[in-house]
Amino acid sequence: MNAYSMLVAVHVLVGAVALASFWTAALLRKGTPAHRATGRIYLLAMVGIIVTGTPMAVSRWLDGHPVTAAFLGYLVVITATGVWVSWRAVRDKAVPARFAGRMYTSLALLSVLAGAGVLALGVNVGAPLLIGFSFVGLITGADMLRRRVRYVRGEQTPRWWMVEHYTAMIGNGIATHIAFL
Repeated sequence: MNAYSMLVAVHVLVGAVALASFWTAALLRKGTPAHRATGRIYLLAMVGIIVTGTPMAVSRWLDGHPVTAAFLGYLVVITATGVWVSWRAVRDKAVPARFAGRMYTSLALLSVLAGAGVLALGVNVGAPLLIGFSFVGLITGADMLRRRVRYVRGEQTPRWWMVEHYTAMIGNGIATHIAFL
């Protein structure tokens, strides 16, 4: 088994943990210690997905598969964004301006740029899948930038963090399930 195959095997194993812990956390009563602990396991597994996905993208690039590499890199960006938002929304619920700080803004901009890059690549190579997926980053990043203005101004709704957390977790769950399909 070569290094890339081992990396893929670890990626799949961590993905299985992510899938199981996603549904466990989803079925538990929200806010309970069990939900929070299982949610942490899920987010740590998703960090494992990001950590293994990044060298997979680089490897595809080095192997002469730039379209696959670009798509994997893009998935790393939008997955990292969802994982960060779902975690920090809960952590920073008392200080929305801190939540919408430098990292939030960076991830929003990176999502827009990555989405634009994948859109251009998809148009260039005639790949409808890339074109369609590009809108996830474009829309997510643009919406994050729009919401950032409200958070910094203190114009958020009382349970803004819950909306951010649930929205990001739904996106994370979709990503987890699509990866298995």
